[in-house]
Amino acid sequence: MLTYYLYSILPVVVVIGIVALVARRAWTMRRREKETLRTIASRLGFKFSEPESSSTFVRMIGGWQISGTYNRVPVLIYGKKVSDDDGSSESTFIDAAANCQRKFELTIARETTMSRVGGAVFGLQDVTTGNAELDRLVVIKGVPTHVVKKTVDHPELQRELLRLFELDGLIHVDLRGAHYRQSVSFKDEQAVRTLLDAMTRTVLALEKATA
Repeated sequence: MLTYYLYSILPVVVVIGIVALVARRAWTMRRREKETLRTIASRLGFKFSEPESSSTFVRMIGGWQISGTYNRVPVLIYGKKVSDDDGSSESTFIDAAANCQRKFELTIARETTMSRVGGAVFGLQDVTTGNAELDRLVVIKGVPTHVVKKTVDHPELQRELLRLFELDGLIHVDLRGAHYRQSVSFKDEQAVRTLLDAMTRTVLALEKATA
């Protein structure tokens, strides 16, 4: 009877053991991830924040954000759950905020097949810069067209856009600033600095072009 009982609960014990190991591994990875982000924030002179709670568990599984100023531009770096076909996972976002004096519609994004299809479907016309390299790299949309054209014709803005869109990741620029997204967390301070440098230089150039 005892042997039968032990054999009957063995699968349950195995499952519990596997779940415990997976949970422990996930906890360790999350702890290390946040320690790395906290270190990066400190080295940048930024503030690292997570949910306010007396519970270590709540703080650990909760979101996070890093805020500060880089090249005189307000910057926010944060993790956010994003749903896709494979389920829900946390992506990393960076927003470098612009303070543009003129107000109009402007979106600059990486050139993709979908961006061209979207423009055709919604009747949005691309605005070209006359810079062949930049026009191959990005899609520029906005209204009124003549204002958008004048803005993106700015030589410094073109130079910084080329530099920015050479980087990997989902990137777009609008009058609110430069925005970046990647599917994993940052592990390297220099990678963050490279992104922040390109994004904030683009924001400063955008502010000049819209002054």
